[in-house]
Amino acid sequence: MQANMISIKSLIITEFRKFRDRQIDFGKPITLITGQNGTAKSTLLGMLAQPFSFGSEKERGKQDNSAYTVNYHGIRLADYVDIAGNFYTYPCDKIFRLSKVHDTPDKRYIYETRLHGIDFKVDADSPLKTKKLLTVKQPRGEKLRFVTGPAIQDSESISHKLGEGNFPHPVIYLSLGRLLPLAEVKDCEISQGQGKLNASESKWYVDAYKEIFSIVDEDPDVGLMDTKEKKKSLVPLTNDYDGESCSAGQDNIGRLFTALLSFRRLRERLGDKYRGGLLLVDEIDATLHPASQVRLMDLICREAEELSLQIVATTHSLYLAENCATRLRKQVGLVHIRKMAGNLDVLSDAAIEEVKADLRNVALPPPKRGRVHKVSAVLEDAEAVRLFQFLVKECSAYKGKLAIANIKGKKSIDKASHLSGEYLRIFADNADRISELQKLVFVPDGDMPWVATSKNKNVVPLPGDRPIEVQIFEMLKALPEDDPFWGSCQGLNYGKSVAIGNYTNLDVADIKSVKKWYREQKPYWGSGLAVVFKKYYQMHKDACDDFIAKLGRAVARCW
Repeated sequence: MQANMISIKSLIITEFRKFRDRQIDFGKPITLITGQNGTAKSTLLGMLAQPFSFGSEKERGKQDNSAYTVNYHGIRLADYVDIAGNFYTYPCDKIFRLSKVHDTPDKRYIYETRLHGIDFKVDADSPLKTKKLLTVKQPRGEKLRFVTGPAIQDSESISHKLGEGNFPHPVIYLSLGRLLPLAEVKDCEISQGQGKLNASESKWYVDAYKEIFSIVDEDPDVGLMDTKEKKKSLVPLTNDYDGESCSAGQDNIGRLFTALLSFRRLRERLGDKYRGGLLLVDEIDATLHPASQVRLMDLICREAEELSLQIVATTHSLYLAENCATRLRKQVGLVHIRKMAGNLDVLSDAAIEEVKADLRNVALPPPKRGRVHKVSAVLEDAEAVRLFQFLVKECSAYKGKLAIANIKGKKSIDKASHLSGEYLRIFADNADRISELQKLVFVPDGDMPWVATSKNKNVVPLPGDRPIEVQIFEMLKALPEDDPFWGSCQGLNYGKSVAIGNYTNLDVADIKSVKKWYREQKPYWGSGLAVVFKKYYQMHKDACDDFIAKLGRAVARCW
């Protein structure tokens, strides 16, 4: 996906139905959402679509005036429709139904959409430069509707200034309604592709159709089928069958192809104004033979790259999920939703073994004695190793539950060795080329600038955005003299006046001086620096627990 193309980076869900305080990351061009029935997979698709709009009936004749980006200013977005004649806009109530009993105005439905690709040098006045893009409920009598806009500081409300609201970005959603059996359709009208598709579009359809179904000796024509019960879609026309008599799988593929060709056409019409799009598909594997599922994913990977599309699809196919988690792991991420204590837990970039166990409703067996999986963690220096060792033992979210908490003897984290930051970056960046490097977890300091742009999911930076020595110095400098921390340190007369008094003017930008101070204090902080790290954990608990959670997922991927 090109750098200036818009995509969803993550959803930060405060509350929405059974989702509570969850972050869902979408780091790859394609995301497969897996989960048992009743885990709100379709709800999640609706939440992804809701913050966007790209034309509607009430906007006909109006030019775009978005406050978020100037890219479409002066363009009538409602003039752009897909091949089936639909707007590229899908509010969530077109994707899932709201319950009069359970989706009531008293519910606290709110979530943030974080976007990638906004160029704030061009869109310097965009409110998203400093504010979150929130979606919140807006009660209308006894019903709910949802609205999107920039967050008002320190509140759960949004701004409604001119040009705010939904972000301009094209979306197509393919629902399970596309799977309605053709036998239940009352009337069909099929028109020849000529006049509907140009020559290159027709060729693309025929080539892709033959690829998915492994057709060699047949060159179908293409038509556009219209019914009252289903949206218009492209269908094959051959000497033996047409849209009315094709299989459910062929019908499903025709609707997927209609969406992909619609984005191709949109790219041509918008020219240099095109900034990608979002394709959402419910149960992408439905009605397809396993071999066709795999070939479809190959095609979708190519199209996502060529058209700068972000594609998010749900699936119940273990075969497809496992194939994507292994053969297509660079392009496809797995997001798994599971039921946990009455709410929904989300695993972003989930390990396939966790997905398989949950979908089969079985538990993963504990590691057998003497056959514990081993994963190596590589860090930058000895101080990072000490903090790392402390955190994997102490973080409450995993204490007593995660094998990596024990780093002596047989263990999951086999080694915690250190390497200079630049070498660590080189190894992490080349892990996709060297299989042995894919078994490593890279744990750089949080201040390394390359961390934010690394595509390696096994890069898990330590908490904080500065060297640990600087964080510790500023933490102790801010502690009052009567804080219990000082009494827990070793050494007579050791307190704030000793630790900080002679360094009140220390410049934290002078990292050599800070490290010298750190080395002088270490003897007073106990074995493994446990005293100071315990205080650090207490004061940065959320960041430390988040680090351990990400570390646990990275270890699972390495297995």
